[in-house]
Amino acid sequence: MTPFAGLPLVGGLVGLLDTAIAQLAFPLWLRSTLEFVLLAVLGYVLLRFLTRQVLPWVGSLLVTPVVWLVDAVRVVLLLPDLAVARLARRTFDRMPPEIVYAYGSVVMAATDGVQELARKALPALAITRRAHGLLLVGLLVVGFLVWNNAECGAGPECVPPVTQWTTSFTTSQP
Repeated sequence: MTPFAGLPLVGGLVGLLDTAIAQLAFPLWLRSTLEFVLLAVLGYVLLRFLTRQVLPWVGSLLVTPVVWLVDAVRVVLLLPDLAVARLARRTFDRMPPEIVYAYGSVVMAATDGVQELARKALPALAITRRAHGLLLVGLLVVGFLVWNNAECGAGPECVPPVTQWTTSFTTSQP
């Protein structure tokens, strides 16, 4: 079985493809190479689609819900302020302590800042449309290296998939 069958999300499809190619009597090293090239091309196309279409759309779509969520958090955070202020006015007929006003000011400033950040940063995800192709290739390489270091192949010992693949060159040669 090919080492790429252990990939998350697409491992099952790679396993099916490997089974189909194995029926054509291709050696493991050639099957693995073909699958690697196919996965690399599909990964690049997926990353290009995400950066050109999905991220800019999601960024502009999320502005309003994030602003509403921050408003809801603001209300929840200001409830203790309201409770202490009302208690001080009704029970003691006095002005609330200064710290109550300071707390309210900090909450207002922090939530206003988060809302402003959301209004500016989320639509800025549209910059991903201009991501250079080499950056996407670099992301694919890093993702592949992380997967290779985190994944172990079949067998009693931990053998990284790239090691399985490179040893298949020597074992399948006559």
